[in-house]
Amino acid sequence: MQNSQENNRNIKYSYETRNRDKDGKYENDYNEISKYINKELNEIDENFLPKNWDWRDIGGNSYVHEPQKQGDCGSCYIFSIVSSLESRLRILTNNKDQTKFSRQFPLSCSFYTEGCDGGYPILVAKFFNEFEIVPENCFEYKAKNLQCSDVCDYTQNPKKYFVKRFEYLGGNYGATNEVEIMKELRARGPIPGNMTVPWSFSYYKSGIYSEHSLKQNTGKLNKTTLLDKNLSWSSVDHSILLVGYGEENGTKYWIGMNTWGKSWGENGFFRILRGENDCNIETMGDAARISFKQRE
Repeated sequence: MQNSQENNRNIKYSYETRNRDKDGKYENDYNEISKYINKELNEIDENFLPKNWDWRDIGGNSYVHEPQKQGDCGSCYIFSIVSSLESRLRILTNNKDQTKFSRQFPLSCSFYTEGCDGGYPILVAKFFNEFEIVPENCFEYKAKNLQCSDVCDYTQNPKKYFVKRFEYLGGNYGATNEVEIMKELRARGPIPGNMTVPWSFSYYKSGIYSEHSLKQNTGKLNKTTLLDKNLSWSSVDHSILLVGYGEENGTKYWIGMNTWGKSWGENGFFRILRGENDCNIETMGDAARISFKQRE
């Protein structure tokens, strides 16, 4: 019995010392890149996750399109989920299918959201699960509410794209944490990021953002959820796309793509403190899995 306990102690390596997968920019084997794509999160050991993984640079290849502008329309929630699905399609097909999807289609046609007056990414995913995702040239984005009837006859497209599964990370709302987000990002690609936007965020230019004071966080991963804090809800008012994560001089961060154009932040992207739920960015993790088939 004592030997068994000793063996158990010996195999419990820490996040800091265990051999991890190599960082994304050094990984060019697609079999390694996609090895978690059909795994459930509880099948992935966070201790093996690389320290740095950025879907903009995986072995010199990008699976992320350039930042765009949402314009004078509260459609950030649509941009975040549609951009996620575009990237996930690229990852699923090893960059062979880079179809750009319509943001105007769910903006005008989804009855689960409020068009330019806002909504949630997971409800757009629900819409795409029940209907389908159409290419950008079928209904171009105009940053305003248009009639749903303006969409093209997408049944003429040779491929049918749709969401085969959508979910809150951790299994339900309030069960998300840093580890769940890292696993999902690494496994299947960029995901929507939901956050609050303090006044100072608008003036962000570069570096690792923190709403309060940037602190040197540890190498340990945070598994604390809203439910662990006896909280049932957290306020968020903006959606972005989380494209990766990393560390700089011992400080952990998320990499986000905003919807305010390339002139904002780090060419349209930003980094924000990771593991501290800065701006509530770790409280409402959701994701959707894309699929496609030849139209019958």
